[in-house]
Amino acid sequence: MMKASRWLLVFGLLFSAAFHTYGQSTDLEGWTTILGGAHELEAFPTQQVEIDKEFLHVRSGAGVLVPQPSPNGAIRARFHFLTGTTFPQLRIRRSADGGTDEAAYYNLIMFIRDGQSELKKFDIMKIIPKQQGKVIGTVHLPQSLRIGDQMDIEFSAVGNRLQISVDGKPSLEIQDDAIPTSGYWGPAAGNAWFSNIQVRSLTLDGKPTSAVASALQVMVAKYPKLAELHAAYEVVRQRNVEVPYQEGVKALNAHYQAALDRSLAEATQASKLDDALAIRDEKKRVEENKPIPSAAALGVTVLKSLQATYRSSLQRLAEARDQAEISTLMTYDRTLETALNERTQAADLEGALLVKQMRVLLQSGIEKMGRNAIYRFEQTK
Repeated sequence: MMKASRWLLVFGLLFSAAFHTYGQSTDLEGWTTILGGAHELEAFPTQQVEIDKEFLHVRSGAGVLVPQPSPNGAIRARFHFLTGTTFPQLRIRRSADGGTDEAAYYNLIMFIRDGQSELKKFDIMKIIPKQQGKVIGTVHLPQSLRIGDQMDIEFSAVGNRLQISVDGKPSLEIQDDAIPTSGYWGPAAGNAWFSNIQVRSLTLDGKPTSAVASALQVMVAKYPKLAELHAAYEVVRQRNVEVPYQEGVKALNAHYQAALDRSLAEATQASKLDDALAIRDEKKRVEENKPIPSAAALGVTVLKSLQATYRSSLQRLAEARDQAEISTLMTYDRTLETALNERTQAADLEGALLVKQMRVLLQSGIEKMGRNAIYRFEQTK
């Protein structure tokens, strides 16, 4: 196993190279442009996608999809309503292990049929294998979209929250638990034109992850074997890191809610209106998954005590998550080290370089988790 000191020594090596691969780039907000050049389309059949002037012309409903590194993320694109458009779509969290009829995913879809010249709304669908696709949300446009118009659409999935923005304005937010994992994302269509397709990974609170994590998604899209290795890593990460942490937070919140219920009952029985109102507001904050306020912002003694216990328990969950994360990343690094040696020995220097860049990204990610987390992990070995 690679020692923590070795991880710290190699942080930053080849770091700048990871942010510009095959002409693609990641901006300061974590957005990475995808499918913007002909070289990126070589993995797809020519009858499925092409660069048509400045547009990405997508045909055949299978989708032009690239790996989605994390289940929490957003995809956005500019849709151009041209003559001949049929069924433009953006897909997210498409399962990586299923064929067209077996995959699960969320699908933003415009039911534009051949010859249709006006669009008033579009839908979000939940696609589950062996089930009928189900519309779970509808966005009604403030004004109809017509032939020749264009529209910027952003589709995000964070935890069980699905959100849609149109032309930069929030338009829909719904909740659905059916498809929690990552896989692939990208555009699909019967026949449609897009531009400015971008993706970015997000944290559970909806904030952009580091530019490092976003650059990673460029590399896994360029080297198929690397994409397979990363998909396998993500399965292990979900099982060993994300799921235990989310289940732990869910159980903690349930216990906290129960404690708040007891305190609320005591405050109302004692006619302590201010305390009761503060506790009620705290219950609402937990239900809406809003950030916990600072201790200094609290004026109710009972809340200070309850939140101190909550913060301590949440910290222990975070520490356990960090230890599991580092362990999973180190195991992944050993897998990548093997792939790096294989690619080098096969004289595939381009593939070897991408694997090497991936290793640097992982090492940088561990550094950002902090020396304290690394120390805790080393103490458990």
